[in-house]
Amino acid sequence: MKKLLAMSFVFAIVISAYSCKDDEGDTDDNVTRLRITVVKQSDQTPCEGVLVNAEHDGGGYDADRLTDADGKVVYENIPAGVYSVSSTDSDAGLYDYSEFTVFEGQTTEEVILID
Repeated sequence: MKKLLAMSFVFAIVISAYSCKDDEGDTDDNVTRLRITVVKQSDQTPCEGVLVNAEHDGGGYDADRLTDADGKVVYENIPAGVYSVSSTDSDAGLYDYSEFTVFEGQTTEEVILID
């Protein structure tokens, strides 16, 4: 009986681990991703329509995305490593350049303040 109870407990933990979701609704799926939020430094509001470029320093990945209404962009299924990230809002004359390290099988979340 104790063995059956222990096996049930382990099974419940495994099921719970596979059903975990983060606050963005991504499943805990070991996908390598970079999630960036662009915020205006002066008033901490999200910046919609900002062009964000993420380039892997080792080569092999270079992509542009526009931020959504919440100031967010997501790059998924990307190679792990160091990324050079630039964000440009040409209408407002705002620009930022940053470097972030992305780890295999993890979601890296960063905030970029532009002024």
